[in-house]
Amino acid sequence: MIAQPQDGPVPYTDRDDIAEATAVVLAGDRVLAGDRVLAGPVDLTAPAAVTFEDVAKFASDLTGGMVERIVPDDEQWVAAQLTAGVPEETARLMLTWYQAARAGHFADAGPLLADLLGREPRTVADRLAAGLTA
Repeated sequence: MIAQPQDGPVPYTDRDDIAEATAVVLAGDRVLAGDRVLAGPVDLTAPAAVTFEDVAKFASDLTGGMVERIVPDDEQWVAAQLTAGVPEETARLMLTWYQAARAGHFADAGPLLADLLGREPRTVADRLAAGLTA
């Protein structure tokens, strides 16, 4: 079960992929397609953004069971966090992440990470599958 507030698309990105791409940028040993030059800030994101509904479907497919997506309203979720011992200020700060996601502030995804890696980045489904076999 995934019980989190309403979210929006987020290009969840594997930390190992970010580390590898960062090393490529710092080493300066990779020429991007079309002789593109990296200048200024670099956004390293997975090529596709997903929601918790997508994550529940991936998990269901991988396990062969039903992983339910429950969407409590914001105040219900904050109350559950408080019951779990999370300080209210922290719970409300964490809630802003979901609110920003549902407003589309994290939806941008792009191909740069794959270009730097020279392969497709790991997807959420890949990471879930790896967690099941670990």
